[in-house]
Amino acid sequence: MSEFLGRGDGAGLEFSISHGKDDVMGTWLVAARVADIFQQEMAKVSGSVTRVLDGESLFARGVLPRIAEVVKGDGVRAGVAVRATEEDIFVHPFIFRLVCTNGAIMAQATQTVQISRHELWIGGADLETRLCEAVRGCCQPEAFQMGVNQMRTARQREVDMAIMVAQFMATHGSSLRPLLSRVLQRYDEAGERSAYGMMNAITSVARDTRNPNMKWKLEELGGSVPALMRLGQRGPTPNRAANRGRQLTTVG
Repeated sequence: MSEFLGRGDGAGLEFSISHGKDDVMGTWLVAARVADIFQQEMAKVSGSVTRVLDGESLFARGVLPRIAEVVKGDGVRAGVAVRATEEDIFVHPFIFRLVCTNGAIMAQATQTVQISRHELWIGGADLETRLCEAVRGCCQPEAFQMGVNQMRTARQREVDMAIMVAQFMATHGSSLRPLLSRVLQRYDEAGERSAYGMMNAITSVARDTRNPNMKWKLEELGGSVPALMRLGQRGPTPNRAANRGRQLTTVG
């Protein structure tokens, strides 16, 4: 595994396009080339990039200079998250919280793009163009503003712990209950009994998680909290929500 932190001029990365196991699927971009393109696109908007190359997979986040406040003193920065595998490339808006250095991947955003190898019959140049356009779309001010607005709304909403636990289990599986316990502990310790508090509890655990795939999943889950709160189900009171969450973690 290799990790890189720096500004985006793409220096030192080689151009490489991988051909599939059968060429009927056309050319595909290997993770290193996706990282190169992402780095170059973020450099055009004065962004900084962190990336992890884990075998054939890329997990990358880019942060832009644009800043807004969810509430006074709680600033966040706009960004883009990119994940690439041998089969898919995902591009999402990303929001970085300054006060605690947590990141949330807004996978439900309308600017999200998935490029699937099994849906493509195009050459490498067209694939690169599509990736560049996806990154640029997530850099647009409206992508960031939409996420900030959702976070502001989440501050006013009670978290439905039953929904959150169910979503956590669907994303991570019952074998990872210790992570859920850490999330609930941080939610309790922070004292922020809102959906925004749950979002920050999840992304704080992500921040401290070394496994790049697990970190990505947690950041996606954190970013999905505002969308989950729009399901229209009225959550229990904050104290009951926390208690309900603890009960669910001990079932089975």
